[in-house]
Amino acid sequence: MGTPPLLPREAMRVFWEVVSAPPPDHTLLCASRRILAVGTGILCFLAPARAMQVTGYSSILNDRFSGGFPAAPVSNPDMTFVGAGRNWSGVGWDPANAQKGYGFISPSHYLVARHFGGSASVTTFDQSGTLRSGTQSAVENTNLGIVFFGETVGDLSLGTLTTPLPNLARYGVLDLNATSATNATSAYSGVPLFVYGRGANNTSSPRLATTPVSAVTVSGSNHSFTTPRTDLQLEVGDSGSPVFANWTNPNGEVEPALIGNHAAVNDTNNFHNFLGTHEVINSLNAFLADDGRALRVVGNAAYTWVGSSSTAIDRNVAWGFGGNPNATGATTDLYVRFDPATAANRAVSVNANHTLRGLFFKSSASGTDSFTFSGAATLTIGRGGLTSYDNNIQTFSANLKLGDHQFWDAGSFGLAVANLETNGRLLEIRAGGGSTISGTISGTGSLALESGFLTLSGSSTYTGPTWIHEGSLRVIGTLASSASVRLASLATLAGSGQVPQILGSGTVAPGSAQAILTAPSVNPSSGLDFAFEFTSATAPTFGSATASVNDLLHLTGTVPFTSNLTATNQVAIFLDVPELKAGEHFRGGFFLDASADFLPSVEGATFLVHLRDAAGPVAFGGQQYRVYAGPLEISLTTEAQTANFGVGDVGGRILQLGVRLPSTSYDAWAATAFPAETPEADRLADADPNADGVVNLLAYAYRLDPILTPPHELPQSFFVPAPGGAGGELVYQFRRNKLAADLTYVVQVSDSLGSWTDFTGSTLVINADPDGDGGAEVVEIRIPVTDNETKKFVRLQVVR
Repeated sequence: MGTPPLLPREAMRVFWEVVSAPPPDHTLLCASRRILAVGTGILCFLAPARAMQVTGYSSILNDRFSGGFPAAPVSNPDMTFVGAGRNWSGVGWDPANAQKGYGFISPSHYLVARHFGGSASVTTFDQSGTLRSGTQSAVENTNLGIVFFGETVGDLSLGTLTTPLPNLARYGVLDLNATSATNATSAYSGVPLFVYGRGANNTSSPRLATTPVSAVTVSGSNHSFTTPRTDLQLEVGDSGSPVFANWTNPNGEVEPALIGNHAAVNDTNNFHNFLGTHEVINSLNAFLADDGRALRVVGNAAYTWVGSSSTAIDRNVAWGFGGNPNATGATTDLYVRFDPATAANRAVSVNANHTLRGLFFKSSASGTDSFTFSGAATLTIGRGGLTSYDNNIQTFSANLKLGDHQFWDAGSFGLAVANLETNGRLLEIRAGGGSTISGTISGTGSLALESGFLTLSGSSTYTGPTWIHEGSLRVIGTLASSASVRLASLATLAGSGQVPQILGSGTVAPGSAQAILTAPSVNPSSGLDFAFEFTSATAPTFGSATASVNDLLHLTGTVPFTSNLTATNQVAIFLDVPELKAGEHFRGGFFLDASADFLPSVEGATFLVHLRDAAGPVAFGGQQYRVYAGPLEISLTTEAQTANFGVGDVGGRILQLGVRLPSTSYDAWAATAFPAETPEADRLADADPNADGVVNLLAYAYRLDPILTPPHELPQSFFVPAPGGAGGELVYQFRRNKLAADLTYVVQVSDSLGSWTDFTGSTLVINADPDGDGGAEVVEIRIPVTDNETKKFVRLQVVR
């Protein structure tokens, strides 16, 4: 929704009456306007433009960029910069109004101040140093945050981009609360912060300064905290810019974690919208979940797994802090750490239903220090999700359940999960180098792949949407009950399982194992692409439910394509052969249960055919390829095909790629003019497969069907007498293939059949397109005959 105006029109009238009056003691300055308390109303006026004031300010110590901002920013390289060593790729600005700053909480969502509004465009540097810009699609108010005088809702809002920005920092929101359903405001007092801001100056660099939290207010809609003005002073234009805590994660590394964003100031404090309450976290998560995103929520680990005298997850003696057994109570609803270096036993028994708010796996040097969670009970994971810093695969054969919308970072080596109950929530997972969910994903919730490689091999029943934001989702089992699979531009859907309707702008690529991926339909309208590997040019067999000779997307719905593919849809065909031969046919790609010709639905796409080439520039399925650019031509048709996908024979149609020489040659014509089963001997130029007296070369020359039985449209001749009966003309008519560039047509004349001479007279086209396809023409030659000539012969010589 749009951002409502901060001030009613009536208040603005009073504003002009009191603007020259000195501000009262409780004046607030919001970063876009100065706020005056007048009765029960709130008034603003523009304050002088100046950058965020920092005590002891130094461009080297405090500026994020060195010169050229915002047109040509260069990151501050000095190691004495207060933000040195931190990842600031998730902080952006409005290029048209560069004093506005935004903190991203997902690649598509960023925090804004309601009174300051969003931006048509947001720009930032990604983690590789590439400048990225995105377009805003919406700004939605959470109704939480600081509540200004005269207002009834909070200032904290969420901006959304039309498409995500890749390779940004995924900042966590710092959660220091004792339980997931209460707010421990005192836990945030004195927390050291990085405050980001700049003020209303469109050319100076944004600034970063340090200051502690003074106090936190949580009352109704008002969720805010203050910082003192002794270290820095926020100014006009700073509203909405982020505030970070200097958080040491459970792996021992320091990273910025979001705690709020700017809203206003008075003579004593800076006021900020506060993120660290369960109401704000739940509200932001609800907004994000609609787009397949979950808030990354982080907290301090209260206990570390010991697992010495007991491996039961709900036993106090299995837990410790710093290695000491925990004797203070159950570790439920807390952030915990699993450290392979200090754990006496890395086997965790989920012996009873148990809840943890967040799980962290500390890194280790060994590649064999993985933790395993087993047992018949269920482990519920709260809003903190799961983060692995380790170079091991963590294994969960015990049942898992989502307690809130959440984000998982599986680390470089991934996770192995058996069964997952979504419980109406969204799981967004960064799958790393390869994660698997081998059993059932159930419930009314949703699944989203942030990045990496995730394999689903079980029979899932969850009913919410499936998102692939980036990376590859491989479906071996089924998730047909999911509402849809939505692919972003950097996403790939692969596998040999069953999925619901596919839509979006990514790539459908069943895989390099001759996979059959089944879906009811695809919606290509947003630019969906396809990639298929073909390993054989012979007639493929489809007798197995799990494999075929060539990749297939099996579409079962009555409307398999919701719209026709256009040039914005690319279909990449990877042929596992080094060269092509005329007459070869490759079948695969699309298989439809419907019997109607679906060529009109796909022929408008951009087809790219690739050949295997060890030195080729394109990688696919573990091999290198090059794009094929000729000289042979590729034709597209759909052919009737019977297949068995595990439920008996299905009669449908399949895409076929035919290989032919350019249509200006006999060989190219022969490659397509005969049925696929025609013997090679019957395709020769001098062969006559239907024994009608017309050899194949003449059928090509006349542009006729070489198999069609007579009568053919063969050359004909007749005599036209001259007026008065003195001589006349011998008229000779024949069809000529206009595309046959490899043929020469010569008409010859004879009086005795003993010697022939070439006819040198004119040729008249009497029918420029007898077949209506532009391929043939009918020509006529007139040979003068004198009155004393008793015989005349004519023939056509076709030279190849």
